Amino acid sequence: MANLLQKISWNENLYQKPDISGYYIEQGNDNYIAHFGVGHEAWNFNKSDLVDGKVYGYLKAEVSTLFNEKHNIFFFSRNLNGDLFLVGYYKDCKYLAEEERIKLRERMAESGILDKRINQVYRILRDEDDFSEWSWDDVEEEFGFEVSSFKLEVLPENVIIFDKKIPFTEQDCIDVLEKGWQERYGNYTFIPDLEEFMSKIVEKELV
Repeated sequence: MANLLQKISWNENLYQKPDISGYYIEQGNDNYIAHFGVGHEAWNFNKSDLVDGKVYGYLKAEVSTLFNEKHNIFFFSRNLNGDLFLVGYYKDCKYLAEEERIKLRERMAESGILDKRINQVYRILRDEDDFSEWSWDDVEEEFGFEVSSFKLEVLPENVIIFDKKIPFTEQDCIDVLEKGWQERYGNYTFIPDLEEFMSKIVEKELV
């Protein structure tokens, strides 16, 4: 099991459905959100669109050492002012191998969830000048991969979103992680001591 810290795009809908807020924060940067407007993590804390009773969330990293293992993953984001916030976390989530994600994509298509999510993104992007020429097919190409982009399997009761995003600083990370963190969406940072991370960053804001 690994304890990970992972950046995701900002979202004003509590990660229940997509919005465009992350795009305006990332404009001008060289990352997925800046190029495509909406990220796959927009549903990471959605407990309504269950597949076989489970939540399936997004993590960009493709790391075989994570496959078929259980992990605790803490998600953070950066707002328009550049401030850092912990959004929530997955407890004991499984990182799916490719063959599992192919089956998941089929199940999401059968259930209608995949088309629902593609349509949500399409309706948002068509009203934005920078993406107004995108067709439904363009959005499907980004969000309807044959291998599902949703790689994390977790029970709904282990999906925890904070009532209020928890602020933290780069120095907080250095103090706890003994280094900074990976800012890029495709990278993650190992949390060496989960108990210390919880007490010094998470729980100090919850008490």
